[in-house]
Amino acid sequence: MEKYGGFLFAKLDRIGTKMEGPEYFLQQWDKQRKTTDTHIQKQVEAWKIDPRLHNCLARKVIISGTIKDKSIQYKEITLEKKKDVNQFEELPIAEAYRLIDFGVAEVHGGFVPKTYILVVSGTKPYINMEVTLKPLVYIRRPEYWGIQVVGSLHGIGILELDPYTASIPLGGIMGTKGIEVIGATHAEKKDVPPKRLA
Repeated sequence: MEKYGGFLFAKLDRIGTKMEGPEYFLQQWDKQRKTTDTHIQKQVEAWKIDPRLHNCLARKVIISGTIKDKSIQYKEITLEKKKDVNQFEELPIAEAYRLIDFGVAEVHGGFVPKTYILVVSGTKPYINMEVTLKPLVYIRRPEYWGIQVVGSLHGIGILELDPYTASIPLGGIMGTKGIEVIGATHAEKKDVPPKRLA
């Protein structure tokens, strides 16, 4: 099985017939920026939308499969990560930061209508630890946007249990259904807006 990278697009084919439907193509290019378009064989009837391909339209993708009769017979399709995302993921992890557990996570309405704030509380292991909420980075909007509960130390940690509360506005960091609060040992999904505020 080979891997083929490129830009996924579609054309409407068999227009005006009962078999009218989209056909999918992978645009590829060489070092001289000369492009070629390779047909991708759908895994549904000719007139139907292939959901796995359709969900990745107008994006750079990597397709795993084989070529038969000048068409790619695909097995898997994934979105190509941007170079800056790959470089970010390869950076060393900062040792002064750690995920910590939380006790309660609540979504409250903001001062402006249809805005929301996440408030998380719990107990931190160091009295001088700063607790912040850090949203994860995504290429594509997820159902539940992950938000990590992160503790950071500056200097020598003073070991003593101490309550904390941290908050973050949810503008621009909400999934299609809500958020997921991620602590050291457990995570909790929250619908946004909450049912009590909907």
